[in-house]
Amino acid sequence: MDELLRYAVENGIIDLRGVAKEVKVQKEKEILKDHHIWKGKNGYYYSKIQGKLYKRKKLSDLNQAIIELHAAAVPTVKELFYTYLDNKRNIQPSTKWRYETSFKGYLQDFQDIKVNEITQYDIEEFIFNLLDEGITAKEYGNLRIVLHGIFKLAKKKE
Repeated sequence: MDELLRYAVENGIIDLRGVAKEVKVQKEKEILKDHHIWKGKNGYYYSKIQGKLYKRKKLSDLNQAIIELHAAAVPTVKELFYTYLDNKRNIQPSTKWRYETSFKGYLQDFQDIKVNEITQYDIEEFIFNLLDEGITAKEYGNLRIVLHGIFKLAKKKE
């Protein structure tokens, strides 16, 4: 499957920008389906978000506000990494240092990205590139532990 997808992208069969746009639309639809929106007698649209009532004149403006609030609530990879480290119990200082070194050394490009914007494909490509560059087995093992911890925590937090 990965080879097929890679071939399609490399040969222009699949346009990644179009796919990315469609993924964004689908994610926005998923966010909005979880929110109860109603129209008041005054013509305004309402929704309760995180215990606070929001009101907008246009439905599209309310939808945009919901999407922006949801995006703001999603942590970055860096935030999730440090939450993961803080939640580790009985971790030795040397182990913590090793995880931080792996994170800072290899995940700089991902640290400011919201965790929900990273796909399995992105991670696989990242790992394949590291393997092509000759990452050692020890470094890869440390990085794998860090990645697993970050995304396992992300899944727990939905």
